[in-house]
Amino acid sequence: MLGSVALKGREVLFSSVLLVGCGAPAGEGFVVPPGTTHAAEESSGTSAAEDTGPVRDPEEPKLDVAPPEVPGCRKIDFLFVIDDSDSMADEQQLLIDGFPGFIEGIRETIEAFDFHVMVVGTGAQDMSFDPCENRLGTGRVRSAQGEDCGLLTDFLNGQRYLDETHDDLEGAFSCIADVGSDGNGDEKIVWSLANALTEHDGADECNEGFLRDDALLVVTIITDEEDDPDDGPPTGDFDDNSPGDPASWTEGLTETVYGDAEAVVLLALLSDSDLDDGLCEPYEYPEGDGAEPAPRIREFVESFPDGSWASVCQPDYASFFNAAIADIDAACGGFQPPG
Repeated sequence: MLGSVALKGREVLFSSVLLVGCGAPAGEGFVVPPGTTHAAEESSGTSAAEDTGPVRDPEEPKLDVAPPEVPGCRKIDFLFVIDDSDSMADEQQLLIDGFPGFIEGIRETIEAFDFHVMVVGTGAQDMSFDPCENRLGTGRVRSAQGEDCGLLTDFLNGQRYLDETHDDLEGAFSCIADVGSDGNGDEKIVWSLANALTEHDGADECNEGFLRDDALLVVTIITDEEDDPDDGPPTGDFDDNSPGDPASWTEGLTETVYGDAEAVVLLALLSDSDLDDGLCEPYEYPEGDGAEPAPRIREFVESFPDGSWASVCQPDYASFFNAAIADIDAACGGFQPPG
């Protein structure tokens, strides 16, 4: 049985799926939170056949009653998982260039927009003075050069994500999205995503407050690598990457959002070097040139109703993010928070 971890009352199994793949002991499984019971069903136990009092005259004016809540989202939590290996400098700059238009399009489309934005890399630092930076999947608060991006209230404390109160959202994002290209070459893309959203490895202590029950989750993965512990030459390397498989990743992420796959929009910019019309150059081992084909990550993305991907090797990302705005708007229209 797959294990579970709890995050602020939320039963999830995402990181446990990965741990089970590594041979770690499984837990007790997950429990999808039960639906809310209507108070009228619990109060008196009155059946439909019993006398319920006088019948209102049809002509009698109705009392003012609040309209029923309309499904939809007014809050979005954006998580960017960015490959920080040595082949990704150009792609990071394309993301930074495309972000202002993307977030402005979201603002114009989503009414009363309330957002969180967090960036994580695909590898943890080994010897950082900041304990959070030594954990995979924690929100970044500094650029690759160590520049303070203005998120923390002091040297180490504060929230590790941006929100609508930040004075310079675009500037701060360009700082935290500069994850650099000196990260671990063993990219753990899905593992970092899992850690960012669950309590595994203690990342939740650093990311506290980012993930909200009543917000749509939008995840964007940017990498030119595959996430496969079994890939090898000539199309891959010998990295451990993330354990598990696309099916278990899908199951874990879905349970993290209360079992509702439509509460996630999963976007990705990936290698297409294995496709006939791909833009990326084929991977060359051992030189490391080109981009590893990423069929596992593509399968993961495509398993979600609102999942889409494009080539990480395209010359700019504006068109991809413009199209994503429509997907996010559609997902917002049908979003229903749990409970």
